[in-house]
Amino acid sequence: MQENNPSAINIVRHDDLNAVQLVYSIVKAGKESSSVHAHSKLELSLILSGSGVYHTPKRDYHVGPGDIYFFRSNESHDLTTPESGEVVLLSLYIAPYYLYTDSYRMPASACMGLLSSSQGSESHRLNDFAPVDQINMIASGIRNIWVEMQHEESHFDICVKYYISIILICLSRILLSNHAEDSATRASCRKIGAAIDFINQHFRENMTLDVIAEQVGYSRSHFSAEFHKWMGMTTWNYISIKRIEEALSLIKTTNLSILEIALSCGFNNTANFGKTFKKYTNLPPSSFRP
Repeated sequence: MQENNPSAINIVRHDDLNAVQLVYSIVKAGKESSSVHAHSKLELSLILSGSGVYHTPKRDYHVGPGDIYFFRSNESHDLTTPESGEVVLLSLYIAPYYLYTDSYRMPASACMGLLSSSQGSESHRLNDFAPVDQINMIASGIRNIWVEMQHEESHFDICVKYYISIILICLSRILLSNHAEDSATRASCRKIGAAIDFINQHFRENMTLDVIAEQVGYSRSHFSAEFHKWMGMTTWNYISIKRIEEALSLIKTTNLSILEIALSCGFNNTANFGKTFKKYTNLPPSSFRP
């Protein structure tokens, strides 16, 4: 996605981590995507103006003003525009760990259920099946978050969390209406949440599935199955995406060599790093140098 305003990124931190990001993007005419196609966060994109096409593995969507698109972790997507015109959008990114911390917002397992690819409709465009009032509430929440982040008045971060709570409630009503919660589900949620915390702290290191599973008291096979159920991706996909996200940040903000970045993000060599990087971005690391 080519953006002429890539600096329009606002971040809210939670427990010392980047929990929420809101990105204002202008996708120029005829440009192909140059952004990460899959990531570790939930994404909600509100189309403000213009027309284009969202490409996903299953189908293409012709986007228009007022459309809201929802992508779970590791669901690849790519926005292009016609030869004339542009698309303006707000993209809200919510980190998985934000869904199961501060449980006053919603029951943790209900929030985590939003991550599972087994839940909800096959369409990424919420307008295709969600009630109009829920769509309007989500759109209003995203716009209000943008206003709060732009002005940063006193306690704006609390306001942002409030609007995110409203958005999560709307999403759960739309996608998880039949979601049942029991003690086993809550226990599984807490353990996968703890595993995500561990991965977020140690993804730069040489980890194994056995080590991660041991942290939460699961066997390797049971942990792998539970992680995929909750996150909609394998453990190694999540680790790889975290490493590539970190590498992208270092490429854009430091003068470290590609080798130094690769090693600092948990890769053994530049060949493995380059192959993984291109898998998730469609471009080599050097393409993102300022």
